[in-house]
Amino acid sequence: MKVQWAWKAVMCLSLAVVTLGCRSEPEPADAGPKTGTDEPATVAESATVAGTASVAIPDTPVSGTLFGKEFRPDKFELWNDQLTLQQGEGVFPDAKVKLFLFLDRGQPLTGAKWNVAASDSGFGSRPHVHVDVKKEGANFPTNEMYMDGYTLQLSFSKAEGGLLKGRIHLALPDDARSVVSGTFTVEPPEPPTDPSVPPADKDKPYVTGKIDFRIPGDGMVGTGYCGVTAAGDQQSNLAGVGIDPDTDSGSVESTTFKPRITRLDIVGQQTARHRHVRLEPGTYVFYAKWEDTYLSSRWLTIEAGSETTLDLTLNPQESGALDVTMDSEAEDKSLRLLPLDGQAGLPPGIDDDQAGRVAFSLGVTADIVAGKASFESLCPGAYRVFYGNENQDTVIQQGETAAVKFP
Repeated sequence: MKVQWAWKAVMCLSLAVVTLGCRSEPEPADAGPKTGTDEPATVAESATVAGTASVAIPDTPVSGTLFGKEFRPDKFELWNDQLTLQQGEGVFPDAKVKLFLFLDRGQPLTGAKWNVAASDSGFGSRPHVHVDVKKEGANFPTNEMYMDGYTLQLSFSKAEGGLLKGRIHLALPDDARSVVSGTFTVEPPEPPTDPSVPPADKDKPYVTGKIDFRIPGDGMVGTGYCGVTAAGDQQSNLAGVGIDPDTDSGSVESTTFKPRITRLDIVGQQTARHRHVRLEPGTYVFYAKWEDTYLSSRWLTIEAGSETTLDLTLNPQESGALDVTMDSEAEDKSLRLLPLDGQAGLPPGIDDDQAGRVAFSLGVTADIVAGKASFESLCPGAYRVFYGNENQDTVIQQGETAAVKFP
């Protein structure tokens, strides 16, 4: 089975690993990981997608072709149960292979092996393969996902310096007959996060805390931050998950902007913990979010090596509203909100231009129809309303509707 799509531009892209309730893994199949000797046996025969997964893997750095383009990955990463082989830098590198291995949390990988034949079918624990490749002149990659029909041999053994040595041969059923084969070294995945344990020193600066929420029904709860670094760069991250009032466990983690990581853990009914680690010094608005517009937030200045505790409360029943009117001929302009630093306005270190960009990244918006726009559920507090190049400040009070008019 193959799924294909093209990435589209987004302001805040979040790659999140989500677990809700009690995780249930499928029963191990022949294609799943097996542990044995450190070095797997190899069989000297050619590999094609029509044959078996037994191949002779060269003891040379991983290389090959993806969709007809040369592939020489220069970055290897194990995160949770995902193995990534990447060529190039950034959120959208030139090419990338990501294998979802469906490991148990904390499962050791030394001696683990996967052997998948193209003929394997049915449900099981075989990996899913995601391939991203930028076509010539494209800003964003085309993605293909394979859940079967491919050939894979993958194994891990010990390497020097606490690393893992990987051996891989992957053959895909695409028209170009993509093949990737060779060896690599990679750091072992980090141990599972315990939300009750503070982050380590290597994770500083960080912000952690509790989120109490009183949600009225099913919906999306999230956490994140947007702001400006001390060097003047805009940064953000977010992680969210759909829940209901009875959800009492689960987690979601955004790793798109590693080493910066944002994580949300549901630790009880209507209780969660949030953590934002390996931040860069700067000024940010940190928030908990319910649905699209209800934010409980706080502006913080983050210093090198700092550790900050921030507890937040989400109670959409205690909300206010905002009506905005403007020239009906300017409906193409955007309308966005940014929480302010109490009655003080913008925090030190954030100017008007930066505030507008942070509001854009935060994404609290309303549609303009016939010169009017409304926000129905806002956390009480002070906000700046951005309309095109104009802005005004307002205060939202519980149970009341504030009004802002742009000329």
